[in-house]
Amino acid sequence: MERGSVELERARRGASDPLAICGIAPLMAWMSGDPDVVIGLIDGPVDVDHPGLEPCRIRGLSLPVGRRQGSRHGTFVAGVLVGRRVASTLSAPGLCPGCLVVSRPVPGTVGDYEGDFEAAPNEIAAAIEDCLQAGVRILNISVVLPPAAADGSTALTAALDRAARRGVLVVVAAGALRRAGGSALVRHPWVVPVAACTRAGIPLPVAYLGPRLSRRGLLAPGERITSLDSPEGLVTRSGAIAAVPFVTGAAALLWSALPGADVDALRHALLSTAQGSRAASVPPLMDAWAAFVHLRPLASRGPAGHQGRAPAVTLTV
Repeated sequence: MERGSVELERARRGASDPLAICGIAPLMAWMSGDPDVVIGLIDGPVDVDHPGLEPCRIRGLSLPVGRRQGSRHGTFVAGVLVGRRVASTLSAPGLCPGCLVVSRPVPGTVGDYEGDFEAAPNEIAAAIEDCLQAGVRILNISVVLPPAAADGSTALTAALDRAARRGVLVVVAAGALRRAGGSALVRHPWVVPVAACTRAGIPLPVAYLGPRLSRRGLLAPGERITSLDSPEGLVTRSGAIAAVPFVTGAAALLWSALPGADVDALRHALLSTAQGSRAASVPPLMDAWAAFVHLRPLASRGPAGHQGRAPAVTLTV
């Protein structure tokens, strides 16, 4: 799709459409993703029986999840990523339903209705290690560290370091404003932290902002995003829970379109083509289509890379 056609599509959808403002709509019109691009979802458990999900696209769950704590959180994120695409404005985005998700639930605590899902640093570290063993190419970490554990742990730092060495892209929630200075997840130099913005591209009032985020983070749509609820139906939420999978989904579509791209080039494309400057404390808004245009000349169309498909693993919590 040429750039002019993209602009017409964006105009047709309207500037306030979250799929339009972050440039992911034309990629979605072109493809649904490749199952060789495997996403590790670290969050609450996913209700794989939800009619809005294809069970074959979710792996790694070891127990019935519909009644477990955090399932509304994890199911929401899964819907943004791999929910069924249907011709309705009232549906989950389904950014990359052709990709495979390895869900690695972590025990944690949900705050208010639109609050963060908090998990201990060693629990997140163990989940990262399991996902790496499963062969994921992208990690979507939509849980956050509780304020009392914001400094993380040695195990968490080691797990993130290992992800970097293996060439696994790590996308994390920046969290809420009350975590002044950011957490160990946001501070790690390899991760791509994501803050939520409105449908006009303005940071949400509750979003964490700061120099680290502005230097190597992104804004993504996180206002009134509709996705799957557990055990059924839909729910509309705002905040980092909604924003993080937009960046993850964009990365998955980019790797699906350009399987020969290496992780450094893909990460650079996402960060360098975002809309806006990196001045002050506000990161720029992701532009997935601009990232594709930037990355396309640099990537061959060879095999999908060393990661391949994730095995049918069983992960425990």
